[in-house]
Amino acid sequence: MSLLLSVKSDVTINGNLNINKTTFYYKGLSAGDMLKCGDKIKGDSINIFMAVRGFGGYTFNLSLIGSKKTVSVYQWSDYPQFDDNYSYELVNKKYKLVINKNIFKPGDTLKAKFYVVTEKNKFSNQMKFKREIFHIIGGNLFSWSGSNYSKNPIYRNGFPLPKKEADSL
Repeated sequence: MSLLLSVKSDVTINGNLNINKTTFYYKGLSAGDMLKCGDKIKGDSINIFMAVRGFGGYTFNLSLIGSKKTVSVYQWSDYPQFDDNYSYELVNKKYKLVINKNIFKPGDTLKAKFYVVTEKNKFSNQMKFKREIFHIIGGNLFSWSGSNYSKNPIYRNGFPLPKKEADSL
């Protein structure tokens, strides 16, 4: 038997978004935690992810494939507490996304506001996530602390560049 669940979603394009930092909020998040925001590019797909460093928490994911935009939230841990898995995708009940462009390419600046409400599940209560994203597309990883940010220089296309080892002979 198959059951089709409908997610109430609202995606709006607004080229005049006035956003200049990345912020993330959900109940239980400690103030001052360092936020990581990065992207991975594969073909015409761009995945933007945002999470707070730690031993467990939530990751917000925005998938851009051409003009299609999909929002997802994962709960994660440093040990396999979700039926022997390290992460679990939460089921969205509804979400609202306001984004500055319809289609993105490397070098573009993504500005977005989001609000996501998830369903209650066996691992967590219903959760609400909101805030803003300011991100330069291109395999970048930024660390945000309040309004201050730093770009990790070793990331290219979402993955660290391999270190070249010198021949020891």
